[in-house]
Amino acid sequence: MSLFKKPYEREAKKTLNVLIYGRPGIGKTTLACSVDGAFLLDFDRGIDRVDAQYQAQNIYEPTQWEDLSAAVSELAHTPEAKVIVVDTIGKLLDLAVDYVRKTIPNLIQNDGTPSVKGYGYRNQLFKEFLSSLNAIGRSVIFVSHETEDKQKINREEITTMRPNITGSNRNEIIQDLDLMGYMQIVNGQRTITFDQNENILAKNSRGIHGVWDAKMHQYQPILVPMLDGKTANTFLQDVVFGGNADFLRKRSEEMENYNEVMTVIETMVNECDQLDCMNEIVEKIRSKSFVHIFDSKARASVMIAKRCKELGYTYNKETKQYENVQN
Repeated sequence: MSLFKKPYEREAKKTLNVLIYGRPGIGKTTLACSVDGAFLLDFDRGIDRVDAQYQAQNIYEPTQWEDLSAAVSELAHTPEAKVIVVDTIGKLLDLAVDYVRKTIPNLIQNDGTPSVKGYGYRNQLFKEFLSSLNAIGRSVIFVSHETEDKQKINREEITTMRPNITGSNRNEIIQDLDLMGYMQIVNGQRTITFDQNENILAKNSRGIHGVWDAKMHQYQPILVPMLDGKTANTFLQDVVFGGNADFLRKRSEEMENYNEVMTVIETMVNECDQLDCMNEIVEKIRSKSFVHIFDSKARASVMIAKRCKELGYTYNKETKQYENVQN
């Protein structure tokens, strides 16, 4: 059996790794806690800035990197902890740097910042921490402040908003995310978008979009409802995790349909031992009426070629049919 798998053979990842970023005070932490079973790792000590009715009901304030091992162990035995909120990712990474400074001081430069290898080790610590949470079946929501990147393109200065993650190789951290959303105020309303453009760094692997703007040829940001103390805080649960549930359901249905199509093709090919029958199968899988999924057409061609070789039939490229050369 091959170590490699086709895309359709892989089981879709059920956990989500999400990052929300924006300016201070826009409501990032409140939004991050708008999921069922939110447990907060409050590195920023900022939960008191969130209205009491919208706070996560379970909060832990780690003070050093070593605290996270015990936290993950406890979360593994706490089924009601469904989603882990990390506020902020910057402070989490600061603890990782402190750990590098204590354990491998030669990776720290004279100015106190990590070297390139130091940042690489910090990123590895982050990946291991995230993997440990995903391994126990927990999704993770990271909160981050925003920062600006400025660059000149064709003499025009372009400003791009991105999460405030310092250090080299910061893109390694973004690679482990499924969704990255930017919060901003648009026409006096809070919004979030997971769709990237030249001014916003974002990530959207679950197809969670706002309304399509045909004039601008892009999706509009999604409106985030204002909370008045009475409104339930369920935005991420409804929009993001609900969208992920739809994505997984659709993927499961596609896999079921795919397996059914391949079973039909395999049965037809294996039961056929006559030349006319084999050519009929070829025409059938080529016809527009036969609905293929993923690579079912290509796999069918391989199966037919293998079966015809067993039966002594050869493919004629001019007639696009199999022939019995011996006859």
